[in-house]
Amino acid sequence: PGIQELGKGVALRIKDMGTLMDPKLIDYLMKLGKEYNIPVYKYVAQGGGTDAAELQYGNGGTATITISLPQRYLHSPLGVCSMKDLIAAADLIERFLLKIDQKEFESKVNNESIFKSVVSEVNEKGLIVNFNTIKIFIPLSLSDINRNEDPHTYKGKEVRFKIIEYNPKTNRIIGSIKQLAD
Repeated sequence: PGIQELGKGVALRIKDMGTLMDPKLIDYLMKLGKEYNIPVYKYVAQGGGTDAAELQYGNGGTATITISLPQRYLHSPLGVCSMKDLIAAADLIERFLLKIDQKEFESKVNNESIFKSVVSEVNEKGLIVNFNTIKIFIPLSLSDINRNEDPHTYKGKEVRFKIIEYNPKTNRIIGSIKQLAD
């Protein structure tokens, strides 16, 4: 691990004056970067530190990492970073959050959990709800909505449902409100 370099991508800090980052998080983010062709590298800070030093002690020990943007003129009114590095950091964080959502979602599906979510969209075929970043379709036939009832009145309302079909390859996720009533 070396020093930060402008234009080289996301800099994952391994260590600084106050923090030793979580090795599992470092490895996970390095693998994500490789999987999605996001430029990412490790480095050891030669001085200073971040608020991560305090965060690492939360709840008896919290997995901590600092995702850094290499900069020139740090802490001045005109700090400069590379757009390539900024975009790479945003891409890496987005991929990390999507993976976390997917793992949590799959765990709930495997445990046959009951989901609670607010209806974000309504169309002529059913309701759409979100579990964090994941969209779930509930067909009207599985929604427990009467034929003479306007489904648009459900927009913005919280519903409880179970996942009855999940195919991660096609991103097909079907929920059912009726299955809870049965």
